[in-house]
Amino acid sequence: MRNKSSGKGVSMMRCACIIFVALLMGCSRIAAGNSEDTPDMQSASQSSGSTVAKRAHETDAPTPPAEVQEGRCYMDECSYTQELRREVIGGGLNGKLIKLTLRGGTSASTGSAIQWEKTPHDVYVFCSTILPATMLKADGGWQVDVLDFINGVPGILENSQSIYAETCHKGDGHFPNDAKSLGYQEIPQDKQDVSISSPEDIFALSAK
Repeated sequence: MRNKSSGKGVSMMRCACIIFVALLMGCSRIAAGNSEDTPDMQSASQSSGSTVAKRAHETDAPTPPAEVQEGRCYMDECSYTQELRREVIGGGLNGKLIKLTLRGGTSASTGSAIQWEKTPHDVYVFCSTILPATMLKADGGWQVDVLDFINGVPGILENSQSIYAETCHKGDGHFPNDAKSLGYQEIPQDKQDVSISSPEDIFALSAK
């Protein structure tokens, strides 16, 4: 007579084997699927990594040094300026007001080492054919250098002329010789020496 418990044991073992084989086949299919997707995923990952690296490289790239502008040389001393920042304050029919943050320097002679000031200073430039001017804080007030490009700018204002030309006509190698053809006007006597309480006052003065 056949043992019933022995038959049951064999059946259970067969079931277990079938389940185990099914699990192995399922795992093989999953592994194969993952293997097929891997190249695309790696490519996407590499592409993403390259983009991030490129952006990081562009962001971390050093800012080019500001161009050194030579000013006036007088009695064995030359002056220099270096523009650190530029901001447009406002504009109108008669001109545009620009704020520059500059670093000044001097040297014993042309070609000598430049001794730079430790603290930058702000200069306001009014790009205008009617009342071209530079403005800076001095002695608790404002120093206004009105520049008459038609009759000629005196030597004492040579630095102001250089800053104006670099700010308003950068790249124009003919300025201020071509000032008249650009629409500049002769400065009336009453506007050659003006007073302001703030750089924005230059708009009202140019409209008079």
